[in-house]
Parts: sequence; structure tokens; C-alpha cells
Amino acid sequence: MRRAAVARAAVLTLAVAVTSTGCGILAPDGDDALTRLERAEALWAARGPERYAVTVTRSCECLWVEPRLTVQDGEIVAVDFPSGTDPIYPESEWRHIVLATHYPVGGFLAYLRQVLAGDPYSFSAEYDPANGLPVVVSVDHRREVADDEWVVRYTDLEPLTAGSS
Repeated sequence: MRRAAVARAAVLTLAVAVTSTGCGILAPDGDDALTRLERAEALWAARGPERYAVTVTRSCECLWVEPRLTVQDGEIVAVDFPSGTDPIYPESEWRHIVLATHYPVGGFLAYLRQVLAGDPYSFSAEYDPANGLPVVVSVDHRREVADDEWVVRYTDLEPLTAGSS
């Protein structure tokens, strides 16, 4: 009888660990989402470049854009669109949408803090272990709401010197 109880407890513990990891509550390293975010924030503050270009892919509902942002001192100073992009709206409108929905890395990490405070249904994030760059973040705010989920990827980080664009 005792052996069966121990086996049930072990299976239940394993099931909770696997389920929690899959939902992004715990990372494979055992840290929770907020701890991992705090680690990424500290890495970015210590090692992130002051001036850089980065491609941000954001998908949500039916919107999918991949602008290349140039950032200096935490502010977006230029937005470039990939060649061959055929946006539905004129580029000036796309630029406005991008500036309203895309963030420099530090701003995005701060935004993720707000997301976690809102207790999302699911949250999954991978950060570059060298500098804290959010490589891919996936969020579904509420289980009962359709189309409130989104995914953001930061790729092709390029530190820039003062004279480069």
C-alpha cells in the first residue's frame, strides 16, 4: 500500500513539473518566468549595446511585420522595412503602427514585466544567455479570449558604432 502511494506521488509530481514547464510557468532550468526575465534585464543592462539595429518579428491575429529598428540610447531612431514588403497600408502608416507596437529591447523587457503582472494564461520566453536579448516570446493573455495571443522575435542584433546607421 505504501509503495503505491509513493508511486502515485512521484507520478503526480512529475506530471505537475512537465505541465508547468510546457506552459511556461517554469523554465527547463527550474526558474519561474519572472526570475528569467529579471536575469535577462540584468544581462541586457550590463551587456546590451547603446546603439544597435535589430529585426523584430511580431505576429498577432493577422498582422505580421518584420521591421528593422535602429536604436540609440533606448529610443527608436529609424525604422526600415525589408525589401519586397508589400504592406496593405502606405509605409508612413506602417511606420506609425510599428512605432506604436514595437519596442527597443529594454522597453520590451519592461513591457514583459507588465504582461507577467497581468497573470497571462500562458507565457513562454527564451532569452539569449550572452546578453538577455528576447529571442522569442509567446503570450496568450486569457484562455477564454480568441486571438489575444502574440509572438515576438528579436533577431539579427547588430551593435552599431556612432558613425554607422
